Amino acid sequence: MQQDWLRDPEDPTTVTALRLTTHTHYDDWGQTSLSVTPDGVESHTEHNPINLSVKSWQQNGALKGPHTVTHHNAAGSAIMEQLYDAEGGLIRARKWQRDGLDRVTRTTLQVPGQVDRVTSVQLDAYGRIVEQRLADDTVVNWTFAAHSDDNHPETIAVTASLVTLAS
Repeated sequence: MQQDWLRDPEDPTTVTALRLTTHTHYDDWGQTSLSVTPDGVESHTEHNPINLSVKSWQQNGALKGPHTVTHHNAAGSAIMEQLYDAEGGLIRARKWQRDGLDRVTRTTLQVPGQVDRVTSVQLDAYGRIVEQRLADDTVVNWTFAAHSDDNHPETIAVTASLVTLAS
């Protein structure tokens, strides 16, 4: 328990303890499901170990904020995150594609009504990024010092995509 002291404005020598207690509730799986702060803000988290997802949001009384749903793979790493507004409409989704070593190799950002933005990387045997392709098709390449397996880049090359303007 944490507390602070309030001074009486009429008599500065008198103090009153202000209790700052956060209440935490747990679900049947032992995960935090609700945390209520001293100011009444509730942080909700719904863990679903069956479909490997977590839904979280905050609310204060009847006012509920946007919520996030995150899906995980068997290793526990995020593979998709969806952000919804307070009414339940999808704002955006982010997806991560992973290789056999659970490293992110492709990221896709989806916004309703817009073209997907995809970024991909190629990794070497040491887990270093040797090529990154950005959403606008710009390619960034790295080469590393042959004497080391650490992140010692020798060259970095950027190849911009060609943009054709309609006349």
